[in-house]
Amino acid sequence: MTLYDILRATRYWQKFCCYVTNAYDQNVPIGFGTRRELLDEEQNDELFDYLMCNVDSITVTKDKALLIRVRDEHFNQPLEKQYECTGGWKVSDSKTRPFKFSNEMEDWEYHG
Repeated sequence: MTLYDILRATRYWQKFCCYVTNAYDQNVPIGFGTRRELLDEEQNDELFDYLMCNVDSITVTKDKALLIRVRDEHFNQPLEKQYECTGGWKVSDSKTRPFKFSNEMEDWEYHG
């Protein structure tokens, strides 16, 4: 199943959190919002590059959004090797790195 398959089958008001994931549990955000917002190229132009990627997992967040992780062609490479000239981010510093680990994602957040 691809990301496109899921977006095609859901209602326009369904909320999403979309990420590209890899074997190292590094999840890069590629789109947030309702189905309608995700499919608006002006709001989420990065998402279109991943529409045909296979879905790795689907979970439901506390606020009932679908958190979708897709695999791209670099699934078996850590981000440090994909983006060698990143400048100032470190894997150990969540404030500077461009990705989240699974335990930092929306389906683990508490909305009390």
